[in-house]
Parts: sequence; structure tokens; C-alpha cells
Amino acid sequence: MIKVLVINGSPRMEKGYTALLLDPFIQGMKEAGAEVELFYAHKMEIGHCTGEMYCWYEKPEHVTFRMICRYYIPSCGNVTS
Repeated sequence: MIKVLVINGSPRMEKGYTALLLDPFIQGMKEAGAEVELFYAHKMEIGHCTGEMYCWYEKPEHVTFRMICRYYIPSCGNVTS
């Protein structure tokens, strides 16, 4: 079975146009047999990139994408960026 992780980045979450566009895709993936998980970025406490590259060179385990997967989405398993 294919697992699909969908992250809706709209602050309006399920009431916005992003959700309106995502819903048919999610439904189609489910009908095709995929296991779909939907997360809302607005509900997560995700820091933004400051462009200093400190996290990239000094603390690569703290790169934002890896932090999202490790702390907020345990179902990602071993995701690599």
C-alpha cells in the first residue's frame, strides 16, 4: 500500500481554496487504495528559514523539513530530504 502525506499550507485550513483543490486529489488517492494522511501547517509550530545556513552546516538535524518529520509527523518514518 502506498502512503501519502498531504500538508495543507493554507491558514484557512479546510475552509480555504487550497482544501477545495486538495480534496478531489485526496479522494482519488484513497479510491486508488492509498493511505492518505492530511496535516495542516497552520496547526504546526514550524520555524521559518532565516537564511543563515547555520542549521545546514552546523546542525543538519535541525533543518526545518527534518524537524517537521521527526517531531510533528511520526508516521513519516525514515524520510530523507
